[in-house]
Amino acid sequence: MSGESAFSQDGFSLFEKLTKTVRANPHLLLIIAAFLEENFLFHSPDKSSLAWEELMSRPFLETSDDFIALMEDKSPPALDVPVVVFRHTWCSLGSVEFKVWVRGDDQPIDIDTEDDNLTAEGTIYPEEDMDAAVAMIEKGARAMQQRLITFARKIEPDINIDPLQAPAITFQVDLEEMVQKFVSAMTETAYERYSAWYDSASKALKDKKRKADAAQIFGGQPANTRARCGGGRQLRGIEGRISITWN
Repeated sequence: MSGESAFSQDGFSLFEKLTKTVRANPHLLLIIAAFLEENFLFHSPDKSSLAWEELMSRPFLETSDDFIALMEDKSPPALDVPVVVFRHTWCSLGSVEFKVWVRGDDQPIDIDTEDDNLTAEGTIYPEEDMDAAVAMIEKGARAMQQRLITFARKIEPDINIDPLQAPAITFQVDLEEMVQKFVSAMTETAYERYSAWYDSASKALKDKKRKADAAQIFGGQPANTRARCGGGRQLRGIEGRISITWN
């Protein structure tokens, strides 16, 4: 079985990756792909925004829980609750869709197939319609069960396979658990975006401060003009001061 998500990759890249996966593993029995679409393309906070001002005035938030605690909406986390911190949207989910493929009797999985016996689609959000997708997942699970029985017989021809065929062995898709995993993916994605933005913005501020300090040291002259500030002994003194100040 193979599982992929298109939350952090575009659909075309995902299909290409799945096609390569099938070529490398032609005996795959089941593939499940989830497509998560955001309401709009994410962008970092503008420098003049409330989010920039508030978050840059605080130490880095070490955990996603610390970040999520700043959300304006205090509702329980859910797919329809966007991650908004200081009026900036860090993640807002528009839809969650599934596509499932199973292997045919004598051929590898075909990612391009439209055969209803070999592929199915479903939606969890904004509306739940997963019957066909769940049925296809269960079909793939039964195929894996039969593959296990065949493998067991190759190892031990006289093995009792009744326990492997017991009706009690079922494969159930827990949609609620799936939803919770996607909610967690939303919050973690929001936090990762905050972390990357904070790191970049902090470096920009430090670089700006270094340039301001250098300008003050050289009396408003750019750092690359320091060689004209005096003799060798004076130059060494200036360079020493730069080293101490910049660190």
